[in-house]
Amino acid sequence: MYRVDIYLWNLIEGAGGKPIIARKSMCVGQGITSTGTMGRIEEHALTINIESKGLVLLCGCAHPGIIDMVERAKLVTGVSKVHAVLGGLHVSSYREGAQVAEYFNSIGVEVVSPCHCTGEDAKRSISKIFKGKYVT
Repeated sequence: MYRVDIYLWNLIEGAGGKPIIARKSMCVGQGITSTGTMGRIEEHALTINIESKGLVLLCGCAHPGIIDMVERAKLVTGVSKVHAVLGGLHVSSYREGAQVAEYFNSIGVEVVSPCHCTGEDAKRSISKIFKGKYVT
């Protein structure tokens, strides 16, 4: 375990929680699912199934690729509707942002909020091309 992982592990236990390593997809609460680890750095995303709206995907840096992470979330939850994608999208260029925006449009995502590790050029193209609500 990395030093930060040990720190967080101890912090969670100190608060009375029980840390869980979600290497495989798993339900962690009613309507809340981990995608399980993806990619070589074992990153995962958390999905929240909002009744009548669809999935909200919370991702860190999306190193495995945001499109692959959204597809994995749909697969492991069995829910095809993605309402929102929030977090780092790990794209930097205008072209990459445009590809992500077009993908989100094609599957009917309604809200996107690209955070850290989403480059300014990518954010610009997503905000221009994405048809839903863009939240900063």
